[in-house]
Amino acid sequence: MAPVEPDLAISSDTWPLLLLGARISTILLLLSQVMVQLRRAARELPPSQETRAHVQVRRKTIGTFAALTAASLLVLSYHGAARYLHSLAAYARLVGEEWPDMPFYQQLTRPEAWPRDMMLGRWWDDVDLEKGYRDVAVGTARGLWWTQQQLLATVSWSAFLGIEGHRRYMSAWLILPLIALSQLCGLSVAQNLSFVALLLSRLPIRRARSTSRRHSSLWTPHPAVYVVPVLIATGCLFSMHTFVSSAYGKMVEYIILACQVWLGLAHEIIPLSWGTDGENKRGMHRTYTSLYRMIAGFTLAHYVYRTIVALYVNSPSSQSTKYNFVWNMQQGYERTAIEMIVFAADRVLNAISHEPVISAAGWDVLLSGFSLCIWAAVRSLNPSEMLNSIVPGKGNSGAEDETVTGSVPKMLPTRRGRGRPRKNDAAAATTAGRRSMRHRAVTHDSDSDSYVPPAAVADEVASMEHEEEHGKEDVVEDLESVALTWGLALVGGLGLASAAVHGAELRCR
Repeated sequence: MAPVEPDLAISSDTWPLLLLGARISTILLLLSQVMVQLRRAARELPPSQETRAHVQVRRKTIGTFAALTAASLLVLSYHGAARYLHSLAAYARLVGEEWPDMPFYQQLTRPEAWPRDMMLGRWWDDVDLEKGYRDVAVGTARGLWWTQQQLLATVSWSAFLGIEGHRRYMSAWLILPLIALSQLCGLSVAQNLSFVALLLSRLPIRRARSTSRRHSSLWTPHPAVYVVPVLIATGCLFSMHTFVSSAYGKMVEYIILACQVWLGLAHEIIPLSWGTDGENKRGMHRTYTSLYRMIAGFTLAHYVYRTIVALYVNSPSSQSTKYNFVWNMQQGYERTAIEMIVFAADRVLNAISHEPVISAAGWDVLLSGFSLCIWAAVRSLNPSEMLNSIVPGKGNSGAEDETVTGSVPKMLPTRRGRGRPRKNDAAAATTAGRRSMRHRAVTHDSDSDSYVPPAAVADEVASMEHEEEHGKEDVVEDLESVALTWGLALVGGLGLASAAVHGAELRCR
C-alpha cells in the first residue's frame, strides 16, 4: 500500500475549520435551547400579566434587552474573529509569509486580500492558542485588569441566577445554557438573556403541582452553600496570575467554572437538610444580603489591588525629554505624579483598542455594565437598597419594613360551653341585638384583623411590581439608580456594580 502524503492528512486546513464550525454550532444550539425555554415561560404567564398595559411595557422592555443581546453578540463575535486573525497574521510574519498590512476590520470585510495559502493547519499545530490568549488576558497587568472584572461579575451573576431561578422555578435546562453562553460568548449575552427570562418568569408556575419543600420560595439553603464557592472562586482569581505560565492555569479556570455551575444549580442538587424553611422573607433577605456584601468586599479589594498594580506597571519613567523649537534641541524634564498616573491609566484603558485578546474581555465588561444600568432603570431599583446590599453595617430596611403575616394575631370565635347560657350573657346578647336592629343603616366592622391575602394572590401582586408605566416623577429616581450603577462600576469595577444591582433586586422583591 502506498504511503499517505502528509498534505492529505486530516490535520490540514480542514481541522481548524471543523473546530470553529463546531463552536459556532454549539453556540447556536444553546441559543435555541434558551429561546425554547423563554417561549415556554411566555405561554405560562398568568392572566394578570396579559393586560394591555402590562403587555405593552413587557414588549418594550424585552425588545430593549433583545437588542442589547444582538449587539453584544455581534461585537463579541467581531473581536473573537479579530483575535484569531491577529494570531494567524503574527504566525505568518514569523515564518516569513506575506500577510496584508491593514486593520482587522478591513481584513474581515475583504477576504480577497488574504494570501492564497492560509496555513491554517500549520498555524493550528504550531501555536497553542489557549495558552497564548491566557498569557495576554491574565499574564499582563492590563489584560488582568479587564479580565478580573469580567470573572468577578460572572460569579455575582451566577449566584443571582441560581437564587432567582429557584424562586421562579426556572428549569435547569435554562440555567445551564445561560452559564455555558457566558463562557462561550460572553457575560453580556448571557446576562441580557437572563433578564429576559426574569421578565417572562413572573410566578412560580409549579406551585400548585408540587408540595416539596425544595419548591417552596421560602426554602433557603445554608449560607455556606454560597459562601464556600464564592471564596474558592475569588481565591482562584487572586492566584490566577501566579499559575498562568504553569500547567495549573487551565485547572484554575475549570475550578472557577465549576463554582459558577454550583452557584447556579445549588438549589437543585443539595440535600434538603442543607436548607431551612423560613416563615417569612426576613431570614432569606439576611442570607442573600450577607452573600452580596461579601462578594462586594472581595470585588472591591481585588479591583483596588489590580488597579494599583496596573498603574504601577504601565507608568512611564519620571524622566522624559521634549523638543524645544526655539533652541532646536531636546530638553529633559521630570514628570509629575499626576502625569504619570494619567499616562498609565490611558495605556490600561486603551488596551481594548490595541490588543484583540483584551478587546473581547474589555468590551464584554462595558456592555455588561451598560445592561446593568438599563436593568436598574427598568426595575426602578432604590439607590438606598443598592447601597445596603454592598455596604456592611447599613440598616436592613428592606427586611425590617416587611409586613410579617405570621405575626398578626387572629381573633378566634369563643367556643360555646355545654348547657344553658348564664343570665348576664343572655342579656348582653339581647342588648347587642337590639342595638344592631336600631342602627341597621350604619354598620361598623368590628373585626380588627388585617387582611391577609392567600399565598397565590400575594405572589401575584408581588410579581406585578415595577410593571406599571413610569411617570415623570419616577424618571429622576431611575436616573439616580443608573448613575449609581455606573459610578460603582468606575469606582469598584463591574463586580461591585453587579453585586449592588443583583442584591437590590433580591432585597426589593
